Amino acid sequence: MRMSWKRATLADLVTLQRGYDLPAQNRQPGKIPVMGGGGINGYHSVANVKGPGVVLGRSGAGFGTAFFSQTDFWAHNTVLFVKDFKGNFPEFVYYFLDYFDFAKYNSGGAQPSLNRNFVYPVEIRIPPYNEQVWIANSLNIWDFAIEKIDRLIVANEKQFLWLIKTLINDQCGKWKHLKAENIFDLVSDKNHPEEELLSVTQDRGVIPRRMLEGRVMSPEGSTASYKLVQEGDFVISLRSFQGGVEYSRYRGIVSPAYTILRPKVVLHDEFYRHFFKSYIFIEKYLRIAVIGIRDGKQISIPDFLTIKIPYPSIEKQQKIAGILNTAQQEINLLKKLADSYRKQKCGLMQKLLTGKWRVKTGEDIES
Repeated sequence: MRMSWKRATLADLVTLQRGYDLPAQNRQPGKIPVMGGGGINGYHSVANVKGPGVVLGRSGAGFGTAFFSQTDFWAHNTVLFVKDFKGNFPEFVYYFLDYFDFAKYNSGGAQPSLNRNFVYPVEIRIPPYNEQVWIANSLNIWDFAIEKIDRLIVANEKQFLWLIKTLINDQCGKWKHLKAENIFDLVSDKNHPEEELLSVTQDRGVIPRRMLEGRVMSPEGSTASYKLVQEGDFVISLRSFQGGVEYSRYRGIVSPAYTILRPKVVLHDEFYRHFFKSYIFIEKYLRIAVIGIRDGKQISIPDFLTIKIPYPSIEKQQKIAGILNTAQQEINLLKKLADSYRKQKCGLMQKLLTGKWRVKTGEDIES
């Protein structure tokens, strides 16, 4: 007969203990991971907790986030570590604590803080040990798959940087160069309030604001002074320069603070999308057009227009863009797959860790 889940409190699941300080000057070279509020934050020669173990971020960004260590580790004072698993399976405890919503039990006010005595009385349900093992093993399969994809993403991103270096950085000196003013026109087409609002981002280029996550501030008043951006245009921020000239695949309007570049010669815009993000453009070509301001840097548009930019043959542009786009698409597909796996794992955790779905253990099968 299948055993039911036991009604209990968090204190029946684990005993938590605050970690210990380890100033940088006291760290000694070693292979013992130091577990902090964000996971491993370095290594040391001595452990203060036997593995396998679980830690919980005590405050700040890591508040309530659980991390698992199969080996011995040093529990930093930014975490609570599990001192006693009370006979429960350690990996199940990790998944349970990682899923648990500690935000409801913040004892620190504006600055989130996790107090073990504050959460001990919280009522929970604990499955039998055998079911804990099966739940943990089931979720571990998903973690293994996600970790494998993450490693592929890292490898592909390194390969992409190598391609940028090989195909652009190392070849720039061999190509014909034209002044930016001979390649692009500055455009300032206004009075299009009916057009969609766009946002300029570093990692995704120019995209519709509706694609941004979280709260997005809407412009106050009329947008008649906003500038029209067409697909294939490039956008420069006048106020703050953080590393590139952004490309737009969308039509819409952006704040008057931006400068719009529109190609006036035949070019492959995807090639220049990659070029404007390359190390050699940012560190070599653009340097003469960047000026310092109190809160960062900005691009001097008059200086930018005098920069001589590589202008290889259209065939060369197209070939390089094709190779880089294919490599980038592979990375994007892997990231989407990883996100999909994470969402599926999250849904599975919701079912398994609340008892909505029960797994069949060996005892269940025998009975």
